[in-house]
Amino acid sequence: MKKINKITVKRIPDEYPDTSYLGEYSNKPGKYAIERENCGHREFRYFNPNWENYQGLTEKEIKEYCQQDYERMESLNAGNWCFIGIKAEVEIQTSEDGKNWLINKISSGGIWGIESGSGEDYLKEEEDGQLEQLNKLLREFGFSDEEINNAKENQLESLV
Repeated sequence: MKKINKITVKRIPDEYPDTSYLGEYSNKPGKYAIERENCGHREFRYFNPNWENYQGLTEKEIKEYCQQDYERMESLNAGNWCFIGIKAEVEIQTSEDGKNWLINKISSGGIWGIESGSGEDYLKEEEDGQLEQLNKLLREFGFSDEEINNAKENQLESLV
């Protein structure tokens, strides 16, 4: 015997995001390095932008985009935005005798590195993708589309 208790979609803080597309902090200046203002003695002195993202543009354009990346990274460090992950999760119960039940949680793989300021349409699209991934898993466990649809409460749970 098996049954689905609930299905949820979660927005979760991404604690280890990859920010290399913006650049990195260092005490050694690289090409197009930006010297940081008001950095403390424990902070890196330079921001080395990932200028390779802008190859083929004019020197002026590259510098402008590198400055924008620096400002974006400083804004991230100031807590003005963050990265999140999205995953779908289901709680199922299984029993051999109908008296004693085992509760398990199964989740989609999740998608990470999403900027918290992304539009709701994009976030909803990613949530739908995670739900579809979870639905596929549930079908592999023998649940019917009807059982899955009946269980969908799709309570958006934001942990951000």
